[in-house]
Amino acid sequence: MSKEGNKSISVIKEGYKSISVIIYMLWLYKNIWHLGFPGQQRAKVSEVSKFGRPAKLRSSSWWVRYFVQTSLEENEAAIKKFEPAITKSSYNPSCQIFHLKSYN
Repeated sequence: MSKEGNKSISVIKEGYKSISVIIYMLWLYKNIWHLGFPGQQRAKVSEVSKFGRPAKLRSSSWWVRYFVQTSLEENEAAIKKFEPAITKSSYNPSCQIFHLKSYN
């Protein structure tokens, strides 16, 4: 296990069980990908790409097509585990959350 993984687990053991820590841990282990910000109209100046213009925001249907092309599909088991945690904590994400797994 990496040092980052050990740090995340120790944070949980210390009692910081907020949804953001849980989401960060899941992101570390590549179970959740955060992609796009549907409510955000422009990228911040610090987030401008090397090409000098803001990143293009993508719709969820665009991401689904992209996932199919890259041999990824939604992970239904992860969604079933994540949904109750979100409703229990009243978490309202400000970004698109996809639970993905590889076809292979």
